[in-house]
Amino acid sequence: MILFTSLLMTIYIILTQGILFTIRRLQKSASYYKKTNMLFVSNLQAKGNSHAHVIYLLSILLLAIFVTTSVLYSSYYNVEENTEAVYPYSFQYISHPNNPIEKVQQDIEFMETTLEQTEGDFDAYQSAFKTDEDRRIGFMSNTNFNALGTHEALTLNDNEYYVVAGNAGIIPNTDAIQDYVDDPLQYVGLEERMILVSGFRAVYYVIPDAIYEAIHYPEYHVFAYELKDWTEKRDVAEKIESQIMTEPDERYVSSKISLYVDELFVKRIMFFIGFMLSLIFLSAAMSILYFYLQTSLAEEKEKYLGIRKIGLSMKEISAVVTRELSILIFVPFTMAAMLLFTVLFSIRDTLSPAFFQMTTVGVGIILLLFTLSFFIIRKAYFKKLVE
Repeated sequence: MILFTSLLMTIYIILTQGILFTIRRLQKSASYYKKTNMLFVSNLQAKGNSHAHVIYLLSILLLAIFVTTSVLYSSYYNVEENTEAVYPYSFQYISHPNNPIEKVQQDIEFMETTLEQTEGDFDAYQSAFKTDEDRRIGFMSNTNFNALGTHEALTLNDNEYYVVAGNAGIIPNTDAIQDYVDDPLQYVGLEERMILVSGFRAVYYVIPDAIYEAIHYPEYHVFAYELKDWTEKRDVAEKIESQIMTEPDERYVSSKISLYVDELFVKRIMFFIGFMLSLIFLSAAMSILYFYLQTSLAEEKEKYLGIRKIGLSMKEISAVVTRELSILIFVPFTMAAMLLFTVLFSIRDTLSPAFFQMTTVGVGIILLLFTLSFFIIRKAYFKKLVE
């Protein structure tokens, strides 16, 4: 809250002082006495405070629009990438040590038969790992690790071990393996990408085959399948999951296809909410500007009527009004866009290219809408001003 309040106060101070600074610079410039510049600067000076308040409110609303479009819109386009980060396979079947071998064979036969009938071409992987249930630590042999298909093959020496994260986005403990071996092992690297479904175990230690055989913990068997164009295989996922579902202490079944479908539905709702919020904030911004112009219309109309009597042409009045409206509309837009891209640039290492792409597109669309609004408001306001 302190940071947010400080940001609002900083924006307000920059806007008010910036307008005062601009007025002084314009008054001292060589072009001050040319054409309608003196009238324009005088108007700006007379309405400096009220203009600053309106520009400040419009800047905050536009910043809210930009944040909404950036966060909600871009998330809609990262669903596939985020899904693969937590569920690496189209289908994954993990058999509990207590699961009868006959049931495992029946389930696997059904899955592979279904995939052969519906797809024909798919990649199959079979592996295994042992686990300390109390500490949620998995142990995987070098051979079993290489049997999975989401990473490059690994070769370990007899005294080395490799660490694989068990939860997406969380760096695991890399030293706990030393509690399970007699002779210390040498750490050789970390794999942050998931090799099995995220959250099933806190960490996996990949160790030489001989050490793996010497560890006495229950062994889980893994069957994984990967399909081409998996985002379009919703029917296949529904057919398999209608017959084979997760049963605690027996089997754990997961599919990135189903997760993708569910996440896509949620993101589409968020996309709609983001679109509606953008329209609401945009409407609020235009309403503030419209009512601000309406409250001063009678006074401005009388002022320009007097100026026309001393010889100012309609073209010159139009130029002054256009410049004043340009400040009220495009200064807030520029201010909000600068703040947005400054923040994004400062955290660019944590953002995906899609985020920047969608932000740029969103800002461009809003600029187009603002430009269209500018011409509409200018035409309507000028017509009322001189009628």
